[in-house]
Amino acid sequence: MANRGRGRRGPDVERPNRERDHRDIENEALRRAVQQLQQQLAHLQTERQEALNQESEEEDSYGDEEEGNPFHRDHSTGSNRS
Repeated sequence: MANRGRGRRGPDVERPNRERDHRDIENEALRRAVQQLQQQLAHLQTERQEALNQESEEEDSYGDEEEGNPFHRDHSTGSNRS
């Protein structure tokens, strides 16, 4: 009976270890995927912020040049001719 008890106990001990190893592998893969997604998100947020800053700077410079815009004058003089 002593052998039988040990034989039954051996596979039961190995099974949780195998499941734990498999879960560890899956968890590590998921951690890497999350890390990659976080890096991609940070990169896209940086690009978006840079684009918004550039648009804001361009709008500021257009506002300063609005009086010197020849198309603006042409439009106003074109409406006066009618």
